[in-house]
Amino acid sequence: MNAGDLDFEFSEEEDDDVSDGTISDLDSGSDSEEESCSNVGPAPHCRKMKTPRDVFLAFLSPEIIDEIVVCTNLYGTGRYGKEWKAVTTNEILSFIAILIAAGRNHQNHVNVNDMWTSNKNWRINFYHHALAKNRFKEIFICLRTDDVRTRKARFLKSGDKLEPIRKIFDVFVANCQRNYVPPKVLTVDERLCLFRGRVSFRVYIKSKPGKYGIKIWVCATETGYIIFCQVYTGKSKDGPEKGQGMRVVKDLVAPYLNTGREVTADNLFSSVELAEYLYREQTAYTGTMRANKADIPPEFTAKQNRQPGSFLQGFNGSKSLTSFYERKGKKPVVLISTKRFGEPTAGCKPPVVQYYNQTKGFVDAGDQQTRHTTVSRRSRQWPKKLLCEIIDMSTLNANIIFREVNPGFAGGRSEFLRILSEELAVDHIRDRLRAGHLPEELKNEMQSFVADFDGRKICSVCVKIAKEVCSVCKALMCAKHFQVKNFVLCKTCAELGAAPLQTYEKTKSCRCAKCSKRKVSRTNQRCDKCGLHACQNCSVDRSFKFCEECASNIRTI
Repeated sequence: MNAGDLDFEFSEEEDDDVSDGTISDLDSGSDSEEESCSNVGPAPHCRKMKTPRDVFLAFLSPEIIDEIVVCTNLYGTGRYGKEWKAVTTNEILSFIAILIAAGRNHQNHVNVNDMWTSNKNWRINFYHHALAKNRFKEIFICLRTDDVRTRKARFLKSGDKLEPIRKIFDVFVANCQRNYVPPKVLTVDERLCLFRGRVSFRVYIKSKPGKYGIKIWVCATETGYIIFCQVYTGKSKDGPEKGQGMRVVKDLVAPYLNTGREVTADNLFSSVELAEYLYREQTAYTGTMRANKADIPPEFTAKQNRQPGSFLQGFNGSKSLTSFYERKGKKPVVLISTKRFGEPTAGCKPPVVQYYNQTKGFVDAGDQQTRHTTVSRRSRQWPKKLLCEIIDMSTLNANIIFREVNPGFAGGRSEFLRILSEELAVDHIRDRLRAGHLPEELKNEMQSFVADFDGRKICSVCVKIAKEVCSVCKALMCAKHFQVKNFVLCKTCAELGAAPLQTYEKTKSCRCAKCSKRKVSRTNQRCDKCGLHACQNCSVDRSFKFCEECASNIRTI
């Protein structure tokens, strides 16, 4: 297809049938858009999760952990024979906790002997509590994600280069989609799992930190949440894949087509065919185009006789093409979009360029967070590297959901990882204490850790230390998330101690229901618990503490 076939018309204004910020032909998809974007955010089952451990295990689910336990024990038995001590679920979780803690402390590449140093001035006690040094080494050596005995047969049958980790990876991707409803805007890009070992689909990307590794196609939201991902497994036997960019975008956004969403991607993926396909599927697309595309008219890529800050626009049905020349010495940037924008403001970048700049970095933002605290350790086995990448992506997604479910959480990602690692390891620490055979000093330290962990009262809204208890639901609350309400109770209800959930307005004066027959008193106040009139002599003022939810349920009668 050449530029003449597209017949882009140069115009200073957009088509009359297209309103600002909408797609004119997508009216039929408005109902599905409202339905799909109304409950954006964590899924209902995730909104009930109050601890980092619960949210994290929604991604690294029991199915994944059980597969790792079984496959690790199979390999360990084959390698060490009867000397191998089978790993348990709690032990694997404690192992993962150490990986997370080491990444948080920037010790993922520190020698294991240095991590378990006996020098009290340098050591981190958590590593000693969670696992013994030699046991950590054994588990890391034997860590497997599939049955190595049947791997070759499975590969010959399926031809899948990702066979050693396919089952776990697919479960993880399904969990990412199940746990979160993405907002309207999605971004497709690539991230790099750093690896310099031997694997047929290792790539070199000059612009990425580390440069060498395994490429993962990612679809992310504005918070960096990874909603879908796919591993690039290299060329097929038939040669390089044609139309790879379009195929990747179609795969990653397939679950969200016909919902009125918007997709942003860079020039690696963009094409006129992709924009037309997504438009037919009720999905807007915005992305940069490579200058060598035959679909682009030559006027859009030329920089001769163009003033810095100028732009050209062409329209063809649902598609718009924009060429922005920012300054001298730079090539014009060409963008294609099926999303319509308002009139450009004088002296500013075109709206389509501003929109692209705002939405293009969603994947890179999440990649930067995980790269700073990665759990990845040196290894020549690429399945282990991908497993570490899955753990990194799980911590990223879990942190995002936890913050949305617990908006009162004031800690950063580092604090989240600290709490998560402790929660993952505490069960195995208890197992080690029950098993015994520990040095007395280490045993005392572990007992102190467990006692501190069990003695913590964590606010049910955030993860701060709780100092109050709700009088109704008994939920724990920190100083920020509780309210004090004053009530009038008759002496009978006051003795019961139960908190009322209503207050009565003052009425006309009536006889006190609690006074004796000989002494008749009249009052306009009522007991907030039973509703009977009670005079000052027969009532008391009481204060109760409520969580925010119970306080909102108190009604005035």
